[in-house]
Amino acid sequence: MQIEKRSKPLVLSLHGLTGSGKTYVSQFLAKHFNPMGVESKFVHKIVASASFPHVTQVKTYQDQLQAMVKNAVKDCERSIFIFDEIDKMHPGLIDAIKPFLDYYDNIDGVSYRKAIFIFLSNAGGEKIAELSLKFWRAGRSREEIKLSDVERDVYLSAFNKKDSGYWHSSLIEKNLIDVFVPFFPMEFQHVKMCVKAELERRGFVASEETTTAIAKEMTYYPPGDKVYSVKGCKTVSTKLDLFL
Repeated sequence: MQIEKRSKPLVLSLHGLTGSGKTYVSQFLAKHFNPMGVESKFVHKIVASASFPHVTQVKTYQDQLQAMVKNAVKDCERSIFIFDEIDKMHPGLIDAIKPFLDYYDNIDGVSYRKAIFIFLSNAGGEKIAELSLKFWRAGRSREEIKLSDVERDVYLSAFNKKDSGYWHSSLIEKNLIDVFVPFFPMEFQHVKMCVKAELERRGFVASEETTTAIAKEMTYYPPGDKVYSVKGCKTVSTKLDLFL
């Protein structure tokens, strides 16, 4: 990725239901750009519900958010910011960082072009799941779904979701988000892969029999068809504890 030649910071918005892999991918991306990943002091993770709990203090949070981004990029021009639970953020709050995502050479002598912003949100997850199920019922593979099939629905869902971070946000209105990335719900085969990875992480041999048995303990939907995991891979570790 040609970060050096960018005219603005890279801004990605990852959307999908709980357990679809947004956090995992954000950590993977952080590690790609910084060998220490999320453990690096130059990778900043902000969880909306923990960092900004009170709706009455939005103005204070906006000031804090701006100061945090400014100071971080002054220290390291390649700083990475991961904002989790954007859908739970107070409306208008995320717009405080709009100037840093725009097409400016610099702001007060500081360039933000080499910084990376990654937003995680459940908004639009239902639309993504609906499209995925529609393809499945038509006998088509999820791999056939193109970004153009779903991206518009995703950002419109986010933009129009009241009482959430992207509601009528200038980040969307001014086209400052480079890509809206859809995360499709996990199927049985994907849950098995998560089980296998967790077993191997713990030092066990991940046999087909064991991974299948544990994956079957998860809850799937819709009723009858049971195509997608309700919680994705989020509770695999807990299920594994019980199984073992």
